[in-house]
Amino acid sequence: MFLLFAVLCPLFLSAKAILQCPDNVTYTSLHACDPEAFNPCADGYLCRPAVAYGNDTTSTDSTTEFNSTDDSLVLTSHICCSSGNMSVSQYFMESGVSPVAVPVTPVGMLESVIIRDSTNNFAIAVDTIGGDFEPSDSNTGPFTTLEAVAFQYAPAAGSYLHFLVAVDPLLIPSALYFHYNYPSFGNPVYNLTDVNDRYQRGYAAVIGNGSVLEEDLYTSNYVILVFRTLTPLRNATQISVDLNQSSGDLANFLSATNTGGEIESPLLGTLFKVRTGATMFTVSNETVTTTPHNNAISVNAGCYSSLVIIISCSFVLKILARFSKNMEMKSCPLTGALS
Repeated sequence: MFLLFAVLCPLFLSAKAILQCPDNVTYTSLHACDPEAFNPCADGYLCRPAVAYGNDTTSTDSTTEFNSTDDSLVLTSHICCSSGNMSVSQYFMESGVSPVAVPVTPVGMLESVIIRDSTNNFAIAVDTIGGDFEPSDSNTGPFTTLEAVAFQYAPAAGSYLHFLVAVDPLLIPSALYFHYNYPSFGNPVYNLTDVNDRYQRGYAAVIGNGSVLEEDLYTSNYVILVFRTLTPLRNATQISVDLNQSSGDLANFLSATNTGGEIESPLLGTLFKVRTGATMFTVSNETVTTTPHNNAISVNAGCYSSLVIIISCSFVLKILARFSKNMEMKSCPLTGALS
């Protein structure tokens, strides 16, 4: 529970604490960064969740000691940490996509994808996992047609590949675009557009109900997953039913439908943000709250409940310390109960 709290929620720093990047990698600054801002960190660094370690004076290249006043608390969550050696699991876990929307992280990465705006026929190439992209022409979008992918390692020939594009999987509304039954040739690059003209394949999509607030620029979070099966998916009607019943909820589609059970866990994947002047969702002029899906709400609620308990514990310790100089309380029993 403590590790989940440390990664997903704002961090509590005691009067003396060490702030450290994941895997103790280097950082550019100890100033907090905003993971929703457009490329808030320098090249080679990402806005990543840091972990606070209290009562530890050990100093390394990627840690620093924080000191707070007697009557204040220091809270932080993200700083610019090196991303050079991040695994695909770290990208999915730190973004919150896993385990909330994708219960099992992909085995490997997609090195690049080409995705097209089906309205204006404008394509972008995304070759960085965790990247944040804004096309030169802000009038493009939304990008919904997956055109080609490059694999970190090629899936075995003789099987079938299924490509799932999810847009805003942690929010409502969200959307799913499913390209399925593509024969695998064992090649490192797969051109879906070329295969569409030569082989029988399937396609289904769903855009969830709900609306987003009208803006000049829309930020969409994309998750692209590749699945492999030994035989093709044969029930096109069931696939369409499963997508429609999911209402675009990626977690529901993967975990609670027949199709999700057939394709099982993703083999490869990537995620990134795209900022465009158009969106696939219904637009409203009234204030709209993009509410997380139910499974995401339960995780966030647990995190913030833990945060309240820890902060309350800190205040109790300070009050007791003022009344008893001889009493030393280095930890709160409630803190141990959270681990």
